[in-house]
Amino acid sequence: IEICSGKHANNFLNKNRLISLCMPCKINVLEENGKIKIVGMKPTIISQFFPEVNKKEAEEVERDVKEIIDNAK
Repeated sequence: IEICSGKHANNFLNKNRLISLCMPCKINVLEENGKIKIVGMKPTIISQFFPEVNKKEAEEVERDVKEIIDNAK
């Protein structure tokens, strides 16, 4: 599943267009040993690769993604 927030994407892309390499956020649904797992990469990693992205901004995106995953369980 791929998700994208226009608000967050626009904010990040205005800082550095190469951030598009990390977009959209992906959420994977996997089955392992008879159990369903929902996983995704943490958007805060973006701030490690692109220092112009404030970690607080990336944490806001991460909260949104986590909420989507938690609500899907």
